Amino acid sequence: MTADTELLAVGDLTISFQTPRGVAQAVSGSNFTIGVGERVGMVGESGSGKSLTGLSLLGLTPPAANVAGSVIFDGRDILSLPKKELRRMRGEQISMIFQEPMTALDPVFTVGQQISATFRAHHGVSRADAKERSIQLLQEVGIPEPKRRYSEYPHQLSGGMRQRAMIAMALVCEPKLLVADEPTTALDVTIQAQVLDLIVKLSEDHGTAVLLITHDIGVVAETCDRVLTMYAGQIIEQCSVDEALERPKHPYTSGLLSAIPRPGVAAEDLRSIPGRVPLPVDFPSGCRFGPRCGFLADGCDEPQDLVDAGPHRWVRCWRHAELDLPGAVAHHR
Repeated sequence: MTADTELLAVGDLTISFQTPRGVAQAVSGSNFTIGVGERVGMVGESGSGKSLTGLSLLGLTPPAANVAGSVIFDGRDILSLPKKELRRMRGEQISMIFQEPMTALDPVFTVGQQISATFRAHHGVSRADAKERSIQLLQEVGIPEPKRRYSEYPHQLSGGMRQRAMIAMALVCEPKLLVADEPTTALDVTIQAQVLDLIVKLSEDHGTAVLLITHDIGVVAETCDRVLTMYAGQIIEQCSVDEALERPKHPYTSGLLSAIPRPGVAAEDLRSIPGRVPLPVDFPSGCRFGPRCGFLADGCDEPQDLVDAGPHRWVRCWRHAELDLPGAVAHHR
């Protein structure tokens, strides 16, 4: 990634909360970049810190969160911007698709009113022009009868159409970066594939960079150029999607790949990673994946640094060079 193509650079991002049991670091020292027009997947189980990371890119972390580090977007540090500038940037230059559109959309305004309001807030156009732009975008995201849907309320739309309307709202100002947080969680498989295809198409057509946050590494394999594996508040592997599929270097990435259902494999033969992601107040002092890892050795009781594992590749495992971990070449896109 060269400096002239780098859109976002996250440096030593740490997000912590004060709890009755002490300070809990939900995200610990994350470092990553996203290039202009690049699609990057952030994958990991629930509780890994993915959504908090995504929210921090828009300055939307909860008020109780203590956020440190830097989030440099297009040359400006989001974490140090005044609130007025931050509000102007949201929607216009960075937008977010939230997990559940039914709770993200306002139930007392029509879908069209909400998209139009976003457009007018950033461009100061007339109501008529905003309506025309909104209807055009509803059509672009594949909603049938867009003029009619413009005047309908969120509860009148199906789950798939609500998600498409949410995408339209996120893209109405043609942002440079789209953060998609589990955009297909509540959708059936067919609609999920359509929504993912739509995000990829819109990214390619408009040159929009995408950070796709998901627990499903198979989704990342189908849509992204690069993958960040996150576990217990840390990024533990960074590489291209092809490298992750063919030869993962961290046992957790390999475990996620092994858990993907495969044609011809019976349900009882599906693999799973034992245990679960620990709470931030219970993170192990050494390798955070250690209690669930099948490759423990003497050095694993020490904190693991993110080390260089090849060109444009990093991994948080001191044994990465000696482990021969299974990938999922069968799922190669």
